[in-house]
Amino acid sequence: MVKPDTTARIYEKYPQIKNVFMADEVMKLRERLVGEAIVGYGQHILESLETMIMLEDAQPVMSAGHLFDLNTMSLLTVEMLDEMYRLETSEGILREMKLVHDGGKIFVIYHSEEGVTIRIGYDGYNPVDEAVYQEKYNVPLPSEGRMTDEVEVYEALYFAMFMHFEEDLFIRYLKNDEKEAFAIISLESDFQNYKLVILRKEEEGYQVLGDGFANVREMNTVFPDFNLNLATRMNEETKLQWLNTKTRNNIINGLKERGFMSEGEEMIYCSFDGVKYISIMLNSGEEYIYTLYREQFLDTVYTKENALERFADIDPMILLHPNPNTEDMGIE
Repeated sequence: MVKPDTTARIYEKYPQIKNVFMADEVMKLRERLVGEAIVGYGQHILESLETMIMLEDAQPVMSAGHLFDLNTMSLLTVEMLDEMYRLETSEGILREMKLVHDGGKIFVIYHSEEGVTIRIGYDGYNPVDEAVYQEKYNVPLPSEGRMTDEVEVYEALYFAMFMHFEEDLFIRYLKNDEKEAFAIISLESDFQNYKLVILRKEEEGYQVLGDGFANVREMNTVFPDFNLNLATRMNEETKLQWLNTKTRNNIINGLKERGFMSEGEEMIYCSFDGVKYISIMLNSGEEYIYTLYREQFLDTVYTKENALERFADIDPMILLHPNPNTEDMGIE
């Protein structure tokens, strides 16, 4: 098929054919031919997605302008569906397709380099104006992000949350990209509970965008433009249990008896997975894991590093995110 710019050059060189073939008619014919050729590929993608929803419990939502699966916590792409269900669509066609959510329905958008854009649904397709495509569907892929490990970024995010909650806090999970961040935190005054927090970078620095969500789905409902690649649902799989004062005192005595805690030190954080492990932090910054025997008796104390090397089933929700600033490991 002839590209639009080629068509324009032909009309310029041979103006007499304008009386035979109008440019608008040529473009409409072009759109129809492309649509008829591509619609089958798009509908196979949609059928594969429907199968994935039924058999794999996929939970599609919109995240930062792209379809995202809450079940696998990953982007839903035409390439992934094509590979999973062996559709064998050509790379060139896949490269020009993307999944979108529009008006409560899921469609495949096909946008070719030749200037043809169509929206494909189960019942057919319709052309999309270039301006509409650029405004509504041409959204860059959200970044994968990274677990926060830069001192400057960590401290900026901590400060933003400190100013928002007006107290010190413990960070259980923290992941950011160049624009946003997702955190699971515990306030110093209530360290056995936790909050989901999302932040966004503004001109004046990071600001808390929202907090107190019950889960990621609720957060996404309120902020669908937030990048879910940064989020985790590990809090939805945990069964944390509250440690009462008597148990916390027994933990402190056990740490002292085993030489892990000296006079003047304090236990400022602890979190129990409800089964076998208790994560502990002292005001010196030292972190330990206390194991339980038969799910009720305090057993053995390990440094955090040794415990992570020894046991593969420690719930990450009870652990604290590493502070990249090794010179600031304690809370006064």
